[in-house]
Amino acid sequence: MINRRFILGAVAAAMTAVSTSPAWADWPEKAITFVIGFREGGGTDTMMRYIGNRLEDKLGVAVVMENRSGGGGTVASTYLKDQAADGHTFAAAITSTYSFNTLAEDAPYAIDDFTYIAGVNRYSEAYLSKDAHWSSFEEMVAFGKERGHLSYASLIPLDRLVMQALAKKAGFELDILPTRGGSEARAALLAGDADFTMVGASGFNMIGENDVIGLATPNPERLSTLPDLPTINELGYAGYVVNFGTVVAPAGLPEDIRDKMSAAINEITSEDGFVELVQNRLGATPMQISASELDAMIREQASLFGSLKAELE
Repeated sequence: MINRRFILGAVAAAMTAVSTSPAWADWPEKAITFVIGFREGGGTDTMMRYIGNRLEDKLGVAVVMENRSGGGGTVASTYLKDQAADGHTFAAAITSTYSFNTLAEDAPYAIDDFTYIAGVNRYSEAYLSKDAHWSSFEEMVAFGKERGHLSYASLIPLDRLVMQALAKKAGFELDILPTRGGSEARAALLAGDADFTMVGASGFNMIGENDVIGLATPNPERLSTLPDLPTINELGYAGYVVNFGTVVAPAGLPEDIRDKMSAAINEITSEDGFVELVQNRLGATPMQISASELDAMIREQASLFGSLKAELE
């Protein structure tokens, strides 16, 4: 005859095992949705669809991509903030979506509204100019100080803030020409309406044509595609960083789910197929970073951008 005390003990042990088992023991339980903060067919969308296909292989569930573009990832992140933190809804945006956009007084979310999962890529960017008065970034700055000002075709509020802070440190006034994106900024440069602008990898082919020259890169290391361009850090303007492709979840995601998804994405971004896609087709650099490192980096960026903003007010 089975002892009643033995049965009760076995039941209690089973209940304890269930209650202390990792939250991801049964994760994922259903399809996973990635809300992409940019248009379909763009660089972020292209990378995330590759990652989504590979996650289906690794996790054994469907991965759905849903584009909610607008505000540099703000629309997608505003939606994500209110979703359940159960590991079935994530967003793909860029670091400034969280480190810069949250600085606005009317920001629809805060930096603590999210769990930061993984980095996907580092964008390649460069400053270009078209002017016979200089042949380098240092010469352009010297000319700006002598003349008193330079004009800059700005793409988004973040690059505007960074260049205004740099101009203040260098000692010249910066005349901002706001544009609606890279194409308009490049057109302004070619038309002579701006002394310089910033471009992504798709604009690198302008160098050497129509008297356009490369000046420098805001990337932390020199670009493999433009190795002769110095970094802004090399020129003495430390702290001017570029955006990273980023995957996030709602705040409160269990750490074990966070770490499992982070590890899976880092494995995928190390694959030859992903490296070829990002480097050769999109002109960016794949990256791997832990969830905790990404969280710290975004908060460090937010502190930097907040300081720059305060200095200019």
